[in-house]
Amino acid sequence: MACSSISMVALLAILILALAADYSPAAAVQRDPPKLFIINLEGRDGDKASLAVQPDLFLAGFANRTSHWHAFPGYEHVIPNATLLPFGNSYRDLIGGLANLPSLPLGRDPTQRAVHALSGHDPAAAGSDDVEALKRGLATLTLT
Repeated sequence: MACSSISMVALLAILILALAADYSPAAAVQRDPPKLFIINLEGRDGDKASLAVQPDLFLAGFANRTSHWHAFPGYEHVIPNATLLPFGNSYRDLIGGLANLPSLPLGRDPTQRAVHALSGHDPAAAGSDDVEALKRGLATLTLT
């Protein structure tokens, strides 16, 4: 019985020391989480784009190959000087709703096409086909 009491006291002491080692006043200071995570993407033939992702994993916007940022409505405050996109980041806005998710291609080639659509996006020159490709690309990258 004495041996188990000594073991319990030793275990309790180790536990207290371990907890005390994890505590530091510097770690106790609350820090604001980062507003955005930037994910840099590279595709074929020099295509490149960046995604601005919030800590809750919602996509706030993207940058094309010239590093010009485009923000979804409601997220322009987290991406300064961004061009506002004319559509939101919901599946309804991007692909017409959740019912269309099964038809959204995923994988390497669709991801490369998505990076291409984002990389070359120029709102001044974008036609309706370009905007649809951009929307599908954003939906693909949201799921990938």
